[in-house]
Amino acid sequence: MNWLAAALLAVNLSAATPARLNIAVDVGTQAGPTHTEQATLTCSRDHTHATGFLRAQSKKACQVIRRGTLQRVARAQASQRLCSQIYSGPQQARITGTVGSERINLTITRTDSCRTADWNRLEALLGPPER
Repeated sequence: MNWLAAALLAVNLSAATPARLNIAVDVGTQAGPTHTEQATLTCSRDHTHATGFLRAQSKKACQVIRRGTLQRVARAQASQRLCSQIYSGPQQARITGTVGSERINLTITRTDSCRTADWNRLEALLGPPER
C-alpha cells in the first residue's frame, strides 16, 4: 500500500471513529486565580454535539479527534520527551472518555515546553488557556 492510500484509509477510519469525551479545564491568567470550566463532546460520522464551553465549537473540536491529534498527544505523553523547562502558566485540562474503542484519560498542563505545545495542538478542544 502506498503512502497516499494509507493516508486516505486513515482519514476515512478517523472520520468514522465515534468519540465521547468529558473535559474540565482550569483556565485564567498567569497572575490570577484559575477557574474551572467543563464541557462534554460527542462526535459521530454524521453528528457533533457539545455542552459547556464547547457548545458553539463542536465541529472544530471533533475535527481534532478526526485528525487523530488527541490520540497523538496521548501517545506522545506516554513516551519519553526532552522538554525545555519553560513554565507557561497554571492552566490545566483533564480529558476522559473514549475515542473509538480507545479509553482516554489525559491531563494537559502548561508546566514545560512539551506540555504547552500539547495544549496548543488541542486548543480547538480546550480553548485558550487565558480566559
